[in-house]
Amino acid sequence: MSPGSWTLDQGVDIAAPGGTPLLAVGSGTIVLHGIGGFGPSAPVLHLDSGQYVYYGHAGPGNMLAIGTHVSAGQVISEVGSGIVGLSSGPHLEIGFCDSSGTPLGGGTASQMLSLLQGSYGG
Repeated sequence: MSPGSWTLDQGVDIAAPGGTPLLAVGSGTIVLHGIGGFGPSAPVLHLDSGQYVYYGHAGPGNMLAIGTHVSAGQVISEVGSGIVGLSSGPHLEIGFCDSSGTPLGGGTASQMLSLLQGSYGG
């Protein structure tokens, strides 16, 4: 895919070195790995609240099996090392998606912060 056909981020980008553990933003079940543009290891977490969250540009480390139920704060993957998916380097793009992993767009840092505060009582 050429850079001219890339789209703007649909979620929130968080700079992090490759190998950094990725934590579940809430309790839920891993329902998918691999999202177009985000790499073959990018997990989708179906939260117990009903929302779906994707972790774009994840690497294969700490990858949990589909169907695994996790608690908020549990390690579910890691930031990919190097370029994973359509990316210029290691980072996490996290956002809301549908059940197939397609980003819903419009996710903002404040929406993600609200989700985290609800999960962690902050």
